[in-house]
Amino acid sequence: MIRARSVALVTAAGVAAVGAGLLIGYPAQVAAATTIAFAAVVSLISTRDLAARAELRRRPVRKVADSLPLEQLRWVDRALTAAQASEVGVDRDLRPLFRPIAAMRLARRGVDLDRHPEEARAILGEQLWELVRADRARGSNRVAGGISAVGLQSLIEQLERI
Repeated sequence: MIRARSVALVTAAGVAAVGAGLLIGYPAQVAAATTIAFAAVVSLISTRDLAARAELRRRPVRKVADSLPLEQLRWVDRALTAAQASEVGVDRDLRPLFRPIAAMRLARRGVDLDRHPEEARAILGEQLWELVRADRARGSNRVAGGISAVGLQSLIEQLERI
């Protein structure tokens, strides 16, 4: 946008040039040159202002849909970190992440996680079954007992194999 300071400077310069031209004795030539210079400065300021506005319009608008995958990645990262920190993190964060994935993958094979527990256990493997089974005892240790990075990797690989 055109700033008041820019307009004041251009006006002051124009008045000074016209005044100097009148004092020197070439009023018509100085007036014409001053008018051309004034028009050039106003054009420059206007062009800069329009370019700045166009740049603001060109910036992509942040959409909610664009930020959703990033937020989901953050949620998964927090779940995995909490699961490594304590038993409570495994139950509160990791289990709700893994259970629906396991149920969906079992359903593709025609096995319901809760209705066919023996079949589900055989497909999932003991470690993954212990995490996602419906009657899992809740962990109570808030400061230890989380899952190791190797154990977490093993669970992820098991889910991917189903």
